[in-house]
Amino acid sequence: MVSDGNQGYCGVLTSGRAKCWGYGRDGELGNGRSYGRAPSYGHDVPVSVDLGSGDVVASLVSDSLGYCALLTSGGVECWGANDSDQAGGGHPFSSGVVALASDDDGYCALLSSGGVDCWGGGDHGQLGNGQFYTTGSEGSAVPVQVVGVDGTGTLSGVTSLVGMQDYFGYCALLTSGVVDCWGAGWAGNLGDGQFYTTGNEGSAVPERVTGMDGSGTLGAVADLISDGANGYCALSTHGRVDCWGDGTYGQLGDGQYYTTSPWGSAIPVQVEGTNGTGVLSGVAQMASSASGGSNNVGALLTSGRVDCWGFGGNGDLGNDQYYTTYPYGSAVPVQVQ
Repeated sequence: MVSDGNQGYCGVLTSGRAKCWGYGRDGELGNGRSYGRAPSYGHDVPVSVDLGSGDVVASLVSDSLGYCALLTSGGVECWGANDSDQAGGGHPFSSGVVALASDDDGYCALLSSGGVDCWGGGDHGQLGNGQFYTTGSEGSAVPVQVVGVDGTGTLSGVTSLVGMQDYFGYCALLTSGVVDCWGAGWAGNLGDGQFYTTGNEGSAVPERVTGMDGSGTLGAVADLISDGANGYCALSTHGRVDCWGDGTYGQLGDGQYYTTSPWGSAIPVQVEGTNGTGVLSGVAQMASSASGGSNNVGALLTSGRVDCWGFGGNGDLGNDQYYTTYPYGSAVPVQVQ
C-alpha cells in the first residue's frame, strides 16, 4: 500500500518494512534526517524508514506533515512534524490497536476494545476527551481516551474511524449503525444540526449525527468516509449515500452549492441520482481522494459503474470535463466514462 502526505509518499513493502520519498523538511521520510536545504528539501528516491528491527507494518496513515504506521503487533510508530504533538513521542502504543485514522494535525487509534484514543492537536476539540487545548502546543503528546456522546462515559462499540483530511476532527461508526463525530464543526461537519461558529468552533466530545430531516438519528450505516476535506459521507445498508459538512464545490451531492456562510449542511442530505435524477442507489463502495482539500467523492455501484461528484477542476470526476469556472465542480453525481 501507499499513503500520501504533504508533497510526498510512504509505501509498505511486501517485506512489511516501509520506504518514503519526497518532502522531508520536518522528518516526514522517517530516516532520521530533516532535509533543510534548498532546492529540494527532501529526497527524490525512496529511503528506508528507521523502524524497530522486528517491526512489521500493516498499514500507514498521514496527517499533513508526518506518518503513523500500524504494526502487525498492534503497536504504532510515528514520525514527522511534532508542532502539535502529533508524533506522540514516536511510540504511542505497543499493542492493542486495530486501525488508525488521521486529520490535519493528529491521529486517533481504534482499539481492540472498541474504544478510541487520540493524540496531536486539540484546539478544536479533535481529541474528543472533553478538552479544548488553548495554550502551548495546543494538543497532547500522549494518547487520550475519547469520551462518550455528550461527554458521558467513554466511547465504545466503534467499528471504523475516519478523520477530516484537510481540517480537524473525526467521525466513528458504531456497531449499532449510528455515527458519532467530534472536533471542528464550522461547516456543519459534526452532522448534529449545529454550526459551531464561535469560540473553538467545534465540540470536544462526540455528538450523534442526526437523521436527514434533522430529527432522530442517522442509522443503518454500513460504511463511512471523509469527502477528502471537511465533510463526511455515510453509505447505508440500503445502498444509498448521505453526506454532511462543507458543500462549497457540490461535494454533498444533493444538487446544491453552498456558497455563502456557513458553507455547508449540519444535517445529512441524500445524494441525488446520476445527473440529478432521483436518488443514488445500488452503491457498493465509496472512496474519496487521499489528498487533503480534494473535496470529491466516488461511488462504485453494484452494476459496476462509477459515479463521482464534488470538485472537478482537474478532471477529477472522470466525465471528460474540466470544471474551470466557479464553483468548479458538480453538485450531482456524474458518470465516469
